Amino acid sequence: MLSRIKELVSGNELKEGVKAMSESLKQTTAAVREQVEAMAALRKESEAAKASAAEMADEIKKSASYARQMQDELKTAVAEIKALSSHIQGSVKQKIGEDLMRLTEEVKAKLEGADRLKAEIASVAASVGNELNKIRADATKLSAVTATIKVEDFQLTKFSQQLAAADSEKLRLLKRIDELESIIAKMRRQPR
Repeated sequence: MLSRIKELVSGNELKEGVKAMSESLKQTTAAVREQVEAMAALRKESEAAKASAAEMADEIKKSASYARQMQDELKTAVAEIKALSSHIQGSVKQKIGEDLMRLTEEVKAKLEGADRLKAEIASVAASVGNELNKIRADATKLSAVTATIKVEDFQLTKFSQQLAAADSEKLRLLKRIDELESIIAKMRRQPR
């Protein structure tokens, strides 16, 4: 036992124990240092991810604002097209009505003229016997022609011109709509 005490006092075991503890402490310190470095790297990555998320949120907000603006512009364009369409429709109806009234008055005037002509022919026929048959034949022909004249005969030429004008206006508007749709499509394809 005394020798054991001497060994302990001499410090061999103590030195070895301290040495072992020192090695263990070095390993633990190295492991702690590695953990601290790993945590710092994770912190940097976390901060970078937060910055990236903030940038993405800003981009999303900008895109949403841009989409709202485009939607408002599209609504405005559609409203303008509807208003223009209503205006054109009203103008065409008014023009057709005016033309029908004018044509009706012209036909009435021509028919009144034909009636006067018949009366004159009848008075001349009573006084001139030889030309009676000729005048009656002419009156019959004239009567047949005036009976076959209809308001639609006059309206069709004007109406076809109006239809052609309305059709060209419709084509112009359709072209404008196509242009607007292509502009919208281009805007949607642009990177944000």
